[in-house]
Amino acid sequence: MSVLLAVMSPLRLRRGSRLFADPNRLMLSYYVEREDGTRSADYLHGKMYVTDAQGQKLAEWPYRFYKGDEYGYYQFVLSKAAEQAIVHFEISAISSVNHPAKQGKWHVTVPVDMQKAMAATKQLPIGQQFTAEKGLSFDLVKISYSPSAIRLTIGTDWKKEAETRIQNLIRQMKGTNDDRKLLLGNYAFSYRILDQAGNVVVQKEGVDDWLNVISSYSTTDPVDGGRKEFQETFVPIHRENLRFVLDGLTIVEPADLQMSLSGLLKQGSVTQEYEGDTFTAAHLQMKQVGKDRMATLEITGKIKEPHVYQWRLVDSQGRVYESVIQHQEDEEISRLNDNKLWELRQTLSFPDLNNLSGTYTLQLKSIPRWYPTHWEVSLPKIP
Repeated sequence: MSVLLAVMSPLRLRRGSRLFADPNRLMLSYYVEREDGTRSADYLHGKMYVTDAQGQKLAEWPYRFYKGDEYGYYQFVLSKAAEQAIVHFEISAISSVNHPAKQGKWHVTVPVDMQKAMAATKQLPIGQQFTAEKGLSFDLVKISYSPSAIRLTIGTDWKKEAETRIQNLIRQMKGTNDDRKLLLGNYAFSYRILDQAGNVVVQKEGVDDWLNVISSYSTTDPVDGGRKEFQETFVPIHRENLRFVLDGLTIVEPADLQMSLSGLLKQGSVTQEYEGDTFTAAHLQMKQVGKDRMATLEITGKIKEPHVYQWRLVDSQGRVYESVIQHQEDEEISRLNDNKLWELRQTLSFPDLNNLSGTYTLQLKSIPRWYPTHWEVSLPKIP
């Protein structure tokens, strides 16, 4: 059974029959119907979000979008429970491969009653703590069992002595605010969920090697250290005798890679390997960037993990020139075909360097490092 959401003559936007929602996630289907009766999963352009009945945001945007031939599916990960959820579509255009885009302005709302799903959701405290490598502490706060998903809340924070050590490293490297954000806040962790027989039923490793994980994000993101709280949501599995296993951490630390760019003007390149990553610098030259003329440098690389790679140039007098990425298209990280490494491409700009003379050394400022660990906790069962 479909529900008419909006008439966009000559189109009609309808909600499909598939809709499920509970305090952890919400998914609905839709399709666009044309005058001849054909239906398709046209792209909806605009804002899509979820609020409660009082207008407070439960989801800022769709976490995922799936497109079939006839139906499109939006999935939202909800930040908290509410008796009623309202899905908002603020649509500015509809487009598809086979039809021209239709511009317009439509605000569609879909109310969803959550009371039965809330009654079927159980939230249980865990209260287990662990300090991992380099002084990063973990707190398994609680677990939520809902009809469509299981959510694990994990708190992280640096121990005081660890944070002091990192702050000292930032001062030693004469780091910027961006360096402070990376070294204090840009860490990640890998884990598994095991069943009673020891089978892996959920796994999160790296940025995309996930098994049955729906979403993983931090609800708090302090700039200068401080506690973070992660919401790890995964698909329903049997809920008896589950164990959480922390396998390791990826922590950003200062790098010690220096590449001499002597003679590297306009043409030529220099390549260097560092801790399993390979970087190539090429085409150091002056270019017009917008209204300003500045030095630019091309970086390519094969890397183990995606990271915010930041660089600086140091001249023969010890003067430091920080790099910036001027445009989004100036940086790209993509999987290589072997699926083991990533390819990095950057165009670096140096706004404070407006005359190339003398010799320069390129320095990589930080790099992610992997630290294996092991912490195992039995997760509480639904009583």
